[in-house]
Amino acid sequence: LASGPHLRASVVLSCLALFVLSRYWLPQASIVPFVLLSTTSTSALWCMRDELVISLGPVPVCMLRRRIPYREISSITEVRGGLRGLSSLAWRVLNFWRPLGFAYGLTLGKELIDLELKPEAQKAQGYFLGQPVLISVDEAEDVIAHVLFRQKHGADAPLPAS
Repeated sequence: LASGPHLRASVVLSCLALFVLSRYWLPQASIVPFVLLSTTSTSALWCMRDELVISLGPVPVCMLRRRIPYREISSITEVRGGLRGLSSLAWRVLNFWRPLGFAYGLTLGKELIDLELKPEAQKAQGYFLGQPVLISVDEAEDVIAHVLFRQKHGADAPLPAS
C-alpha cells in the first residue's frame, strides 16, 4: 500500500517566496530555499510488511525518511473534515520547535492521519523523531486498516482480499 509522492504547493510557494526575499536582503543565503525545496517539496508513505515508511523528497535525505515499526505505534486516527484538518495542521505549525510534527502533512487537499508512538518508542526515537506526526495520504481509512491489521496479526499474515 502506497500513498504519493504528492507535490506540495504550500511548500513550493513558501520556498519561492523565501528565495525572492533572500535574493533581495541576503543573496548569499539564497541556496537555503533551494535546499528546502529539493528536500521537502514532495511526500510519500509506504506500508511495508513490518513498518510504515514516510519520506520527504524528491531528493531523499536520511533525516527526513522515517521507518516506524507497527509495534511502536500507539494510535493512528483519521483527521476528519477540512476545518479540523486545517486547525490540526496550524496547531502543529505553531509548535515550530517540533518541525517534523507537521512537515509530512503539508499536502493540502489530501486526507490526514495523526500518528502517535508508544512512550518507550518516543524515548528511543529522541525529541524530534518521537513526536506525534500528521501525514497526508490518499486513502486514510485504507492506511489505518492496514496498520491495525499488521499490529493485530503480524508481518507474516497474508493480507485479506480487498
